[in-house]
Parts: sequence; structure tokens; C-alpha cells
Amino acid sequence: MSVRVPVSPIEVSPQPNGSNGAVPFGFSDNDGFALYAALDALGRSQGGNGARLVSWPFDPRLSSAADGPANMSTGRLMLRPQLVRGGLRIDGVAYILVTAGNFTPVNSNQIAAYTYDGTQMNRQAQCASDPTIWSGAVGFRIKAFNAAYTPPTDMLLWAAGLYNASAAVTVPQILMHQVQTTGAKNLGLITGGTAGDSMAVDGAAGGSANMPATIANATLDNTNTNLHWLAFYHLY
Repeated sequence: MSVRVPVSPIEVSPQPNGSNGAVPFGFSDNDGFALYAALDALGRSQGGNGARLVSWPFDPRLSSAADGPANMSTGRLMLRPQLVRGGLRIDGVAYILVTAGNFTPVNSNQIAAYTYDGTQMNRQAQCASDPTIWSGAVGFRIKAFNAAYTPPTDMLLWAAGLYNASAAVTVPQILMHQVQTTGAKNLGLITGGTAGDSMAVDGAAGGSANMPATIANATLDNTNTNLHWLAFYHLY
């Protein structure tokens, strides 16, 4: 086995995004977003390829046996926000399957990406319905969109997942983090009571049959504290 040592130090300061030369969001040298960008650039310079994370809602190592994972809920549309770089193509959603599901699928089982305009969520990409995303081999998994999405600017983008079953022998579980209270989850971001400004929201508790093109504030639910980990990846 050999270890490849970079010939120059890894620069962790955020770099201009190439479109306007501005440093987005005022990131500090110590934030994980800037570190990701540096490691990503290093990997590509060394000829690496494959699926690499573009963003994530929280460090997956924060999840523990004490607070998760929890069973997925049929009909609950999960929406997890994260900061993404402008101009970098997003090919799909990454997740960590902890317990493979054994269920009878109904309606749609999908992943998607949404933006939020202050009034509603707007779908930008999705995959076709595929129940195998919640079954099969456990561990780190990826699912591609039907068509990739490229954020036009540095922005907040929401990774979405949907599980639907009419019956289940084993309910699937994906990695999640249990937030203990609604207040801890929202961090004061529910401006004027709109759920779309929360750190994480779900589709209405009544259930979602598919990935809708738009999701109005009135149909969003910010009371669920099981925050499943859904990230975005780029395929090199």
C-alpha cells in the first residue's frame, strides 16, 4: 500500500466561484464548506473520479444509536436544506441506508431537489419512481436524477426523499439525527410562521403520493424531529 502526499499545502480558504469573483456567504477558513471545496479540488487534481459529495445537511457522524436511525414514514416527503456552489452540476442525492426495507411499494418512491422562493418549494430535478432506493445493500448509496441540475449561483438547495408503501415486513431506515425540540431545529428561522424558512421541513403529515412540482407553505410540516440525512453529489 502506498500513501500519496500532496506536493503543496491544502488551501482551505473559500475560492471565488468563477462567475463574479465574490466569496459567497462570507465563509471563514474553518467552515466545512470551504474544506470540502479544497479537498474536492485536491482529489480532482490527482485524477480522482466517481461520485463526490457537493453538500450535506449535517455531519453524518453526529447520528448515533442513542438517537437514531428511526423508521421512515410512508407518505412523508423529507426536505433537507444545504448550501451548494453555483455552477457545479448536481447529479443526484446521496443517503446512507441503515436498514434495508422489505415492503410493498405504492405511489412513488423518489429523490429530488427543490429550491424555495419564500412562498413555496419548486422542484428542479427528480428521479423516476424506484422502490429499490430504500432496499438492497445497506451503507452509502446514491441515486441519480433523470436530468442533472446546475445551480446558477451559490444558493440554498433542498434534497428530498419520499417513501411510500401499502404494507411492510421491514420498514427502511436511513441515517438520521434526532433533534430534541422544535426550537432547536428551527433556530428562529421561521419568519412570519412560514415553515419553508425552517432548517428542515417535511411534506404534510397527511402523506405525499409523489414528488409535486411545487409545495406551498401551507402544506409543509416543521414539527418532525427525525432529520434524515440527504445530501447532493456530483459524478466526475
